[in-house]
Amino acid sequence: MFFTAALNNIPGCSTPQTCGNTIWYATSTDGTNWSGYTRVPIPATDSQSAGSLDGTQNIYPYAPSAVYDPQADGSVFKIFFSDYNDTSFVKMVTLDANRNLVNVASPSGPQPLFRLFSGTPAASNVQVIYNQYTGVWYMWYSNPQGVGSNGQPSYINIYEVKMVAKAYYNYPIFNVQGAPLIANSPAGGSSAVCGTNTPGVLLLDATHYELFFSQIPNTTGDNNCYETENRSIQMWSYTLN
Repeated sequence: MFFTAALNNIPGCSTPQTCGNTIWYATSTDGTNWSGYTRVPIPATDSQSAGSLDGTQNIYPYAPSAVYDPQADGSVFKIFFSDYNDTSFVKMVTLDANRNLVNVASPSGPQPLFRLFSGTPAASNVQVIYNQYTGVWYMWYSNPQGVGSNGQPSYINIYEVKMVAKAYYNYPIFNVQGAPLIANSPAGGSSAVCGTNTPGVLLLDATHYELFFSQIPNTTGDNNCYETENRSIQMWSYTLN
């Protein structure tokens, strides 16, 4: 199991739910009792990111999506995640069987971190799967858009993205999806729903999947789509693009 843990003892971090975010793993033999809680060694800074004078910025990783994908370079897990400090990019690290970091091959030399996806809209709560039937990677993510009067998103959509190429050791290359898979209207209007969030995917066969997600009703009477308000869990059936 891979998960987000927000640490409250990081120097200079006053909001643990953002700058305190780290990714951890635990193991279990029965799916109920977990042990061996260990932090995933994601680099503290991303030398490929823009946003600061020296070309680096801190990484605040959250919402990991882990794929078991053994490769000849010794990597076993691909860990995809969002970054609160660099929301335009989905990032990935690879781990060996002992969950140690494996450098990613790239044209500029080995890298501890791989940036897979960039552009607008921003991607959060990423879910990635490898379709073993077709050899194609897919990614789903939620996209908060607009800013309401209380600083919350105005609405949240879910996108589905298909890889455009594979590189190195089965690493997927993605492009921005033009239209959302589930589109919502801004809060404060007549629509019953303002947000769909945190997608989870169960692949059924080569072409069909179930999408699980949280649904946020438009019930607050203002222009904020509150992610913690009256949500329900939905399951919809889809055919892969």
